[in-house]
Order: sequence, then structure tokens, then C-alpha cells
Amino acid sequence: MILDLKEEIEVKEIARLCNVTPATIKRYFKGTNVDEEWINQCKKAGAGLQGAIEPTAY
Repeated sequence: MILDLKEEIEVKEIARLCNVTPATIKRYFKGTNVDEEWINQCKKAGAGLQGAIEPTAY
């Protein structure tokens, strides 16, 4: 749904409509470029979507 909205309206407006911050919407956009199998493995490991799209600090 968010990807469809991206075609029509700005990130700030999507965030307002979804009652989240623009940073949250940007993270979801980053997550669309990550392989779904990798996301599933991260979720199984307890890392969730953030673990799949955010670089580690190590």
C-alpha cells in the first residue's frame, strides 16, 4: 500500500496519513529493495525488518 502511495504523494503526507514519522516510511522504502528470503530469515532470528535493512555497528 505504501509503495502505491509513493507514486502519488510525498513521504511526509504518507507518514501523516499512517500516523508514523517520515523516517519510518523511508525505512519501509529501503526494505522493499531487500530480498524477501533475507527478511524472513531475519524475522525468524528475532531481528525483524530492521535487522534486514539496517547496517550493523560492528
